[in-house]
Amino acid sequence: MSNLVDPKNAHQNRKAYLEVRANAEKGNAICQALLGCMFNSGSSHVPRDHRQAVIWFRKSAAQGCVIAELELGKCCLGGLGMREDHKQAVEWFRKAAEQGLDEAQEWLSDCYDQGIGCLQDPIQSAFWLRKAAEKGLSRAQFSLGHRFLAGSGVPQDNSQAAEWFRKAAEQGMADAQTNIGECYLKGIGVAQDLEQAKEWYRKAADAGEQEAKEMLSQLDDSSTSSSS
Repeated sequence: MSNLVDPKNAHQNRKAYLEVRANAEKGNAICQALLGCMFNSGSSHVPRDHRQAVIWFRKSAAQGCVIAELELGKCCLGGLGMREDHKQAVEWFRKAAEQGLDEAQEWLSDCYDQGIGCLQDPIQSAFWLRKAAEKGLSRAQFSLGHRFLAGSGVPQDNSQAAEWFRKAAEQGMADAQTNIGECYLKGIGVAQDLEQAKEWYRKAADAGEQEAKEMLSQLDDSSTSSSS
């Protein structure tokens, strides 16, 4: 069954789709969630049908499948295959988040941040964002860096901001590489270090980040002027 975990495989292979469907009908929770994902996105083998997706997600979620819980949250939030219900979306995100799913933790954090389906609560938002960041989700690490920089839901702490930017940057996130470059350039949360700043700006520039390209160019021009 390992080749059936990726929905793209099933989409491209009718035999795989039929196997997923058969196992879903036998009660396999992972296949039920996978079948729901297939109905949600549609393919040459599976017509897009959000209502069918919700039916299969519910079957899977009833068995505690975190992926199904996450997807049901998204369906509730966007009104896909069901009536839009932000409070219910939060509950599904919470169920998956409490089981440790990083993406659900990030969605739940966003809900608390924006007051979607719950009271706006920056502390709860930061709490769940940190959970996702600690799981290694680079987007969450990057966002948590900004929270520490601004003191939003957490104590203001430049060194923590720089640390979380670094974690995301080390995973190849160009925006985070630009941010940690700026931290080194200005001495925000780290000792000022022009060479480290250039190194991180260069990584971001190589990934196509325009701001990093401009900063790197300015720094190189300054170095050239100083040496001449």
